[in-house]
Amino acid sequence: MQKPLFLAPSLNKDTQPISDHQYSRYEHWGYGQSCSELCGLLGLGGSSAPPRNWKGIGMAVLVISIIFSLVIISTILLTPDTDLTLRTREGHVIKHNVVTKETVTLVDNSTFITLKATQYQVSPDLNYVLMAYNVSQVYRHSFTASYTIYKIHDRRMWELRPPEVDRSTLQYAAWGVEGSQLIYIFENDLYYQPSVFGSALRLTSSGREGVIFNGIADWLYEEELLATHVSHWWSADGARLAYLCINDTLVPNMEIPQFLGSLYPLGRVYPYPKAGQPIPSVSLFVVNLYGPAHTLELIPPESFRSREYYITMATWVSSTRMAVRWLNQDQNVSILSWCEATTGACVEKQRSTSNAWLIKQGERPLFSSDGETFFLTVPSKQGARGEFQHLAIFTSQNVGFASCSAVIGAGASSRSVPGDARRPRDGKELGCAAPCAQTAGGRSPSRHTRQALSPGVGSGC
Repeated sequence: MQKPLFLAPSLNKDTQPISDHQYSRYEHWGYGQSCSELCGLLGLGGSSAPPRNWKGIGMAVLVISIIFSLVIISTILLTPDTDLTLRTREGHVIKHNVVTKETVTLVDNSTFITLKATQYQVSPDLNYVLMAYNVSQVYRHSFTASYTIYKIHDRRMWELRPPEVDRSTLQYAAWGVEGSQLIYIFENDLYYQPSVFGSALRLTSSGREGVIFNGIADWLYEEELLATHVSHWWSADGARLAYLCINDTLVPNMEIPQFLGSLYPLGRVYPYPKAGQPIPSVSLFVVNLYGPAHTLELIPPESFRSREYYITMATWVSSTRMAVRWLNQDQNVSILSWCEATTGACVEKQRSTSNAWLIKQGERPLFSSDGETFFLTVPSKQGARGEFQHLAIFTSQNVGFASCSAVIGAGASSRSVPGDARRPRDGKELGCAAPCAQTAGGRSPSRHTRQALSPGVGSGC
């Protein structure tokens, strides 16, 4: 009888090939023999396997279950919010989940009709709605209004007003970044409430109508510098609020006629700095809102402390650090600095200069998650074609200037950037420790002081 070409291998590495005598025994057993005999012959161990370690298996299953639970919880916590709040064509304010398509009505349109409200804001915790009515425009962006707080759960409503004032028209009101924090501005002073039922805290007391502005812009800053009437900024955790104090005491006024259909025009007075005249003095403060309120002024870089300047940009890098752009009155030197909200110290990180005036001074840097790297557009000279804006990567350092790592894209030019155009003629990195010239054209942040002849004298807030 021919031997089989293949027989199941043994688990015993020392098992030798099957001999003719062993094969004859297989042939004699047939299918009726005990498997244990065959397993013993082949070295498979038969039924003498050691008992399983049930305790170890149970511990392993428990650890795996805990790991899966942590993964699920992390996924839930890190998943972006999928709820959107919006107003429908019918006028209802709804919460819409973009994943489940579920829709919940937060405020019915009848409430808007009753209050004659035209604007609304939903609180971060989705429990309240701030509704504005009696809205009256001031300048391009600014307006005054009365505000009602609407509680979504039981539809209760009450007026938002400063303490000891029955009815008031506010210059600004909005939610904070956490829960139901509130910030509002009345008579050029800032007020803060930790929640809708919390006691109002007056953060400033220097406000004067048409003269000193806290947390809200005057005409010049609203129209020419910030492009918004809001001049305060929340930290991401809601623990601190930075705000500008703008003082127009020494700024000359100009009366501008307004033709509104009557026989004679009406005159409106604006603080209006022409070339060579004093500009608004400005200070940047940070108030700590958690615990006892503590206000700290951020000190300008040393080269700006004895001269007049604008603040054209402020943004939070982290919960304790801000990036601030300072611009001199002639608008041909600007400094980007890192300011510590805990000490008030500001360190110069990047400087820009121009033979004419600088543009794009309101641009906010784009920061990495750790705040150590940021992107910014800077000018680069392209031979006879002039200067073009390019996107540059800056690496921040704890002390001193930020180093410019690379210029990675073209702004106004669609052509690729030649290698020699990435550095100024002095060979230093573009827009970093060496001052770099900016485009001498375009619209200045304040066209009224482009050719200022001499700095004026200001007064602090």
